[in-house]
Amino acid sequence: MRLSNLIGKELINLADGSKLGPVRKIDFVLDLKAAKLKSMIVPGKGFFFRTEQEILWTAVKKISEDLVLWEDVTQELKEKTID
Repeated sequence: MRLSNLIGKELINLADGSKLGPVRKIDFVLDLKAAKLKSMIVPGKGFFFRTEQEILWTAVKKISEDLVLWEDVTQELKEKTID
């Protein structure tokens, strides 16, 4: 898969159904010693104060023609500790 194949795909979090919107810009974090992809960094929501969000590669569940489905397990852990 090429980086250009991810541009334009919709990012959807399976944990809560939230959408991050289409991928416009993406960066990758690599582990060069292990030669593995660790995570991808995508811009978050917002216009002026946009923060970046890191999505672990292990959290990505499926990449289809128009979607990237991922599950934010840290959000689920936060909700369980609050309950």
